[in-house]
Amino acid sequence: MKSTEGRTRSPIKSMIYNFASFPSTVMEALKGIDEISMSKTYIAKDEKFNEVNLLEKDLFAINSNWDNLNEVWRFELFNLLNDSTLHYWELDEDFLQLEDFQEFRNLRPKHAILLDSLNLIVKFRQTPNLMRIDRSGKLKWKNNKYSFHHSMNLDADGYLWVCAAKVASNSVNNRRWWMNPTAKIKNPDGTTVAYEDDLITKVDVISGEVVFSKSVSELLRLKTRTTAFTEILYSTGRFETFRSKWGT
Repeated sequence: MKSTEGRTRSPIKSMIYNFASFPSTVMEALKGIDEISMSKTYIAKDEKFNEVNLLEKDLFAINSNWDNLNEVWRFELFNLLNDSTLHYWELDEDFLQLEDFQEFRNLRPKHAILLDSLNLIVKFRQTPNLMRIDRSGKLKWKNNKYSFHHSMNLDADGYLWVCAAKVASNSVNNRRWWMNPTAKIKNPDGTTVAYEDDLITKVDVISGEVVFSKSVSELLRLKTRTTAFTEILYSTGRFETFRSKWGT
């Protein structure tokens, strides 16, 4: 039990109070965010947070930050040991293929990969933008074929492996989306549900071309043909989770 102003508050009342006051807490955290180099999609660090650094050796990392003043995304190669910046790249909106409903400052690039000669491979979430830039930030190539998402990995031969989604025309306002909601799957009850198929892609880091792609659904379909399983569970995040039988 907690005491407030001499009165006792029950656990249930405390939960209701905390839930009701949460929006005010968020608004307080967002206060003044326009004055710092940060997108409104991210909140400021709690001032009570105390940083702890117990590193004894160099540890390098790459991070991306929105620069409000110059309206660019800034990538930094830094050393976590002493919080020093070794190199940085900047990308403005001219590099990207965007739709009118997408705000550049909110399309945070993630999982950048550092190559030789301080070249960088980056992608922007929910857009068909995979690109390679040189040490000065000059574009070397850009791939708009798919919407590449989640982590990127280099194999032993230097090829890039990354998940992707097809970019298709959407029936709403004829906009293009990073997902492919025009695909359909029929449920056992006869209803048709929007479905997004992902791809596993292999990209040549020299040219930016996709040299191999495979549908994840096809992989699962081939798997079920050789086993006793006839049903697969699909979940597409914003779409309905359901079971579907191949061939229906």
